[in-house]
Amino acid sequence: MDIVGRPALYTVVLKVLMPSLYGDLKLMAVGRDGPCMDAANAVNSNTVLVSDVLDRFDMKEIGVLKALGDASNTSSYLYVFENKDYVDNELIANCVPGGIVYGLDLTGGVIAAYTIALQTILPSLMGDLQFLGTGPNEDCVEGMNKINEGNTTILGLMQKKKSGLEVKQVGILKGLKMADNTTSYLYVFKNKLWNSTWHVMTGDGGARMPTERRLLA
Repeated sequence: MDIVGRPALYTVVLKVLMPSLYGDLKLMAVGRDGPCMDAANAVNSNTVLVSDVLDRFDMKEIGVLKALGDASNTSSYLYVFENKDYVDNELIANCVPGGIVYGLDLTGGVIAAYTIALQTILPSLMGDLQFLGTGPNEDCVEGMNKINEGNTTILGLMQKKKSGLEVKQVGILKGLKMADNTTSYLYVFKNKLWNSTWHVMTGDGGARMPTERRLLA
């Protein structure tokens, strides 16, 4: 973007114009107009990693001191921010009432064995188990929804018993017991459709699918 002034100050302008969208600045670079526009389009379409932008589009990163100096009106500037609307779907959760876990003949009603049932039903989606918890159905469902909506902190808070939800982690020994039909169980898995390199959902064969973008330029 061609501006006359100080490159660093333009980040403030962008964040003031769109405070609900632009998060932390991840990269500020300078280059020619065409490659700069191509770089912005690539970032916004999830087709380039931020670490590859400089080499791929022949741009130079601007350091703090240089960013406080005068901008060149013959160059273009690339600003890459964290996207505040981004949804992280690295995890996927399922809340199952204890009566359903208990009544499944295939697993003999064993709490931990129901993990295998879920992975068998959705083998392309459910990866390794990350957390197994138990609690009132209302709190279990709320925990599931928050994880599936992309809340990246709720799992850690549940593990530390600081989530505000009455969901307790089920240990190995308790997981080998029969399910209690007066409670619900929260199973949290790695999402196999999540590409952790590109931070997007993938379809069959690894093709990227539209999702909330992690970065914006």
